[in-house]
Amino acid sequence: MRFTNKKYLNDTTEGNYIFDLCKREAESLCRKRAEAKEQFLTLCDKIKREKVRYNILEAYQCSFSTISDNLCLWNYYTHGDSIQGYNLGFDSQLLHKSLNTKYSGKRYFQAGKVIYDEKKQLEIIQKIADEYFEYFCNYAYGTDISVLGMLTNTIYLLLDKLFYIGQFFKKKCFEAESEYRIVYESGITINSQKLSKSFESDEVTPEIFENSENLAIRFFPRNGILVPYSDVKFLPVALKSIKLSPTLENDIAREGAFLASQKNFSATIKSIDDISVSEIPVRF
Repeated sequence: MRFTNKKYLNDTTEGNYIFDLCKREAESLCRKRAEAKEQFLTLCDKIKREKVRYNILEAYQCSFSTISDNLCLWNYYTHGDSIQGYNLGFDSQLLHKSLNTKYSGKRYFQAGKVIYDEKKQLEIIQKIADEYFEYFCNYAYGTDISVLGMLTNTIYLLLDKLFYIGQFFKKKCFEAESEYRIVYESGITINSQKLSKSFESDEVTPEIFENSENLAIRFFPRNGILVPYSDVKFLPVALKSIKLSPTLENDIAREGAFLASQKNFSATIKSIDDISVSEIPVRF
């Protein structure tokens, strides 16, 4: 299963949308506390810059849809003269659980439906902000730490929390995708031994870049840009269904998909009857 670096996805606001939303709603989130709002805005900009500048932690993401048969998605994700492709259906809970079991103690995979409703997004971040500021009001004045320093630390922790929550927020214009996503943070390291040897041959291979779980960071070209990604193994029984696109309404296409599934997914794709066809009545 391919996980792509979030910075290289088609939505250019990935990772930054939450900060822009927070800045716009800063006064409300800070409950009109002037000193908190000033710190909040300053740290919003600082953390946003740090996320761009310091790539020690990189987020990698695999995207799905909760809609199994959607003409807009067939059009967008299957390219060419005719819309031909396959929709793989997964058991989301089993998939998520199996990933965290396999990489337990090394990687943690977050998963969930993307929220597009801005009102709901604001309700979530307001609730979190209230909890953090309530903590500050209850404990800051009884500590030896300066109140201002405690406020700065509180807001910094709040924004760090909102950044992770914001990985599941997107603008309403993407709502048609009905996305479900799985995300993990990758601590990227460089194999210095391989790197020094590569200078001797002038060949830098993808295997030089690895993270601590040995999920190799590889690259594929797209629109002239080398896009980082990693291949993540999943439990085969998590695959539950295969659906053919609207233009593949024939028996030989179903047979080919069934035969291809039998090497790894015979436990859940047991017969050709488990291969369905899109119900969208279109012709190209």
